[in-house]
Amino acid sequence: MKAIQLATKILFAIFFVICIAVHIVGPFTQISNEPLWSHIVHAISYCICLYVLLIAGTKPNDKTKELALSPPSRGACLPERQGFRRGWIYIAAACYPFVFHANCAWHSYFDYNKLNAICLLVIVMMPLAGLFIWNMEREISR
Repeated sequence: MKAIQLATKILFAIFFVICIAVHIVGPFTQISNEPLWSHIVHAISYCICLYVLLIAGTKPNDKTKELALSPPSRGACLPERQGFRRGWIYIAAACYPFVFHANCAWHSYFDYNKLNAICLLVIVMMPLAGLFIWNMEREISR
């Protein structure tokens, strides 16, 4: 089971790296009329999603504190609290790319009668990655 989880994590990581690369190279090409600020927001969002994916399923310890994701120091924290926070951080980061590409897919289909495969890929992969992260976090909290 761990091998399947690792392979799935690698495939999602490749997806996010490609998304990041597309939005870093995007402003220098004339492929779309997307504004520069949108490329920047996409790249930052995908970087946060990739970071959460890479730390999903790991327990923080004293030697490796996670950047801005460690539990609050006051009071006792439940083990699942950390995974809960990671899942919500992923959802917050994934909102803009998901909504942007869902809107793109909607308009390309209903306005031009064409399916945009890239937008469909993003709106399918983002929730699947979120479910994968949520599941991995749930497993370590047991």
